[in-house]
Amino acid sequence: MKNKFLIILLTLYFVSLTSLAHAYLDPGTGSMMLQILAASLIGGLFALKGYWSRIKVFFANILFKKKQ
Repeated sequence: MKNKFLIILLTLYFVSLTSLAHAYLDPGTGSMMLQILAASLIGGLFALKGYWSRIKVFFANILFKKKQ
């Protein structure tokens, strides 16, 4: 636990030490980011659709437990 806290603290420290980067993002980069976002969203929805019956059964068992 102590090591994890130290690693997180050091990571935050080094990230805060970054200097300005005079970088340029061309339109192709923005387009690629939009494609990644769209693919992630569609992939997540596809996975949700595939597991939807399992999710329904799981919550049905929790909410509508029959008393024995």
